[in-house]
Amino acid sequence: MQNRRLDSHAILTGIFKFETIVPVVFVLFISCQLMASPIVGMADNGDFERIIAQAGLYQLPGLSYDTYFNYINRYFIFSKPLYSYYISSQTILVKMAMLVNDVIHPSSNFDITVLGYIYILIFGLGIYSICRAIAKYKMASWARFLIMLLMLMMFTDVGYTAYFNSFYGEPTTFVFLFLTLGLLLNVLVDNPKIWLLVIFFVAALLFLSAKIENAPLGVVFLAISIRMLFLYKRRLCKIIALVGAILIIAGSLGIYSATPRAIRQQNLYDSVFYGILMNSPSPETDLSQLGVDPKYSILKGTDAFSSTIDIYGKQFAQDFYSRVSTADVIKFYLLHPRNLLVELQAVAIAAAKNRPDYIGNYQKSAGLAPVSISNRWSFWGALKKRCLPQSIWFYLVFFCLYILAVVNAHLRIDTKQAQLLAEFCGAIGIMAALAFLVVLGDGEFGLVKHLFLFEVLFDISLLITITSGLAAI
Repeated sequence: MQNRRLDSHAILTGIFKFETIVPVVFVLFISCQLMASPIVGMADNGDFERIIAQAGLYQLPGLSYDTYFNYINRYFIFSKPLYSYYISSQTILVKMAMLVNDVIHPSSNFDITVLGYIYILIFGLGIYSICRAIAKYKMASWARFLIMLLMLMMFTDVGYTAYFNSFYGEPTTFVFLFLTLGLLLNVLVDNPKIWLLVIFFVAALLFLSAKIENAPLGVVFLAISIRMLFLYKRRLCKIIALVGAILIIAGSLGIYSATPRAIRQQNLYDSVFYGILMNSPSPETDLSQLGVDPKYSILKGTDAFSSTIDIYGKQFAQDFYSRVSTADVIKFYLLHPRNLLVELQAVAIAAAKNRPDYIGNYQKSAGLAPVSISNRWSFWGALKKRCLPQSIWFYLVFFCLYILAVVNAHLRIDTKQAQLLAEFCGAIGIMAALAFLVVLGDGEFGLVKHLFLFEVLFDISLLITITSGLAAI
């Protein structure tokens, strides 16, 4: 009888452990937030096709144009894949959702909420891995509670979670980022479990391959991999870290090179005509410095989808794409720092919003006006919009102080575990700063949506800053 009581107590203790109950709270909260009638999601701005066409899903026949941007579509029909050219880890999740859909909705259309629930569960795993690491790092009870309370407030905001019921790449980025960071916190110890180390590199590759914009962050994960080579004593850990570093290099370069030529051309076009020239007083001079005929200055302020010429034609390819590359765009900004500051100021203004206001969140059947925006648990997004300074100087000062604080903490700490935690915090800040430079690759086109990753990383940096400050009191 005594043994049975002890077993029951152990089971109950395991169920209600910090790292178990918190992820359940997150999963239930987001499920209620998104799936309660009317469901909340993100309407299609035209990007869905690059994923659903290769997966074998299509819009329901007879849908009018107003379903794009204005309303979300919950159901899609199955058909043969049309083409397969866009490489993204999101495809794996969509295929997984299609298999699950076949089980729970046989002989029926694809229900996008199935994909939404998969995102919710993976996010729950990410939160579990973070909670498990927090327990491992032996933080004070009040600090653990504060971190999870702030995370619940920040990262369940509808500006982040509404993407779950969509085919955008943002939710794939979001959930794999949290899973990767949680696993990283767990492996930054002297003797990590081999399976955790392997899963970390898998998660990192899934995150980096979610969207082409994530690929540049591979340099940060490469640095982390090299750090592991000197950190671990076990030979197998060193081998896994080395293989992981090679895969991250190959994966990051491969993702960019495998990106369809049309998408790379669109991004390059936007970075020049909707970026460099956007606020330029002398677009002719700027084009000349890029080696492009000044006659194309008439395209100033146009994006790849609103251009008045055929941007994929032979003549424009010869006059523009053969002369300009992303490296040329970066070089131009380095030689013209004032232009860069102007563009980064546009980023700072857009960063005050955590979701685009031109994409609807509801189905048309909900009876709401076109482009209706959900305010279910939007407290954090509204607070940032109201309180954050919309200035480039705020972000420059914030990240400079953040990195300096991390370096100072690293120098003053004498335990290896605490130093690794400081390095983890530094990696977050560096990734956020890199994500802030989105204008280098896309200009100002779709800026609010393209800042999604920066918003998440900035909030994590802010979370670290708040909890570190309170811990020092």
